[in-house]
Amino acid sequence: MNNEIGIILGILLVTLVVVYFLYRLQKDKILVWLGITVFWSGFNIQYHKIIDSSYISGHLSNYRFLQINILDLLIISGILLLAYMGFLKYNRYVLYSGLTLVIISIYSVIFVKAPSSIIWSIRLLLFYLWINGMFNYLREFVKYKEVVKIVFLSMLAPFGINLMVGLFQLILGHSLGLNIIGESVLTSGMMDIAVIKFLGKYLLRAYGTFPHPNILAIWLIVFYIIAILYDKHFKLKYKTLLYFLMLISIMITMSKAAILCYLVITYIKLLHGKLKKGKLGFTITLSLLLILVIYGHMSFDLRCLLMRRGFEIFTNGFPLSLFGVGLTGFVKELAKNPIVLNTGSYFIQPIHNAILLWIVETGLFGVLFLILTFVNCLSHKNIIQKNPQVRSIILVIIIVSMLDHFFITTVQGLFVLCMLLFIIKLVIMEHEYDKAKK
Repeated sequence: MNNEIGIILGILLVTLVVVYFLYRLQKDKILVWLGITVFWSGFNIQYHKIIDSSYISGHLSNYRFLQINILDLLIISGILLLAYMGFLKYNRYVLYSGLTLVIISIYSVIFVKAPSSIIWSIRLLLFYLWINGMFNYLREFVKYKEVVKIVFLSMLAPFGINLMVGLFQLILGHSLGLNIIGESVLTSGMMDIAVIKFLGKYLLRAYGTFPHPNILAIWLIVFYIIAILYDKHFKLKYKTLLYFLMLISIMITMSKAAILCYLVITYIKLLHGKLKKGKLGFTITLSLLLILVIYGHMSFDLRCLLMRRGFEIFTNGFPLSLFGVGLTGFVKELAKNPIVLNTGSYFIQPIHNAILLWIVETGLFGVLFLILTFVNCLSHKNIIQKNPQVRSIILVIIIVSMLDHFFITTVQGLFVLCMLLFIIKLVIMEHEYDKAKK
């Protein structure tokens, strides 16, 4: 009990220091709160409890833990602040999309009958309210470069900490005991731990203070994008060193999706004359070498099997499958006919494709939500077509969604998705504001 109180007091103390630092830079309350939320997104601080529904066919599934993350609390407080400031407005697309999410949530709670489903139903609605409130905020707060500045500076310290922690995890082959800031308990010989076999040895991939290396990797991609925007407005000091450290931090996660995203962003920068060819050649050479190493030791067989099972669950359960199996319900359905590994153990995980997983779990209403979101984006299609930064971020979302599931299965992953959408809106609003000034 005393330990928990100490952790809470420590979090409050750090939060107050960050608030003081950010408030000196920018007096806007919402922007300061955004900075705090972004800062804590770099640490997987949460309360979690194993309950009966966490077990699937006798096997523990960490996707069905009872979990409350610090980001959940920050998002709730952010919504209250946005409501107080009058930014919780909506158009018809937002209204219809929100109602669709409400239907998905109600169905999930009834069908899955698990606390994890209830929590995720509430979480999706809260994050949806928050991101739309932040979109409304951007329409009125036109100092867009100040938004970039706050987000960049808020990510700087978590970036440095995760880089150092990740490097030591890779070198030592185990965690550092920093569970107070969200580090998982890790050793390279543990089951269900992300490792890579290199020269006959198993290397522990860098987790940092995230629940998985892939989530850390995409968080780092967000930081890379923000750094590019910051450099555009303020001319980033020690740019070469920072970009090199970013590349190192992404590479030690050994995430194929993140490395591919890094190459896409860098290549688009080159096409638009934002990067010297020598630096691009160095970046691409190192990244491709690592991709070859990872590709040689990683199999897509299990991912393809999960996708196949997803299709089977969706088609065999017709017409009930039209409504989906409910949020967090896929692993429950998979357990009825699990994938058996060569070791005899069961492989029960969400589909490593966020789009397919979303469709299988939410059915037609989930598809309707995606369509409404897409139609709402069409109002900015000219900017999307012309602006390289927006195109690169959209490609990042597509790549990650096709290769992993954490956008809709982990709190930090969901927040990363919201941040990518927020940056797209930020770039679009800045473009429209500059065009109106001319």
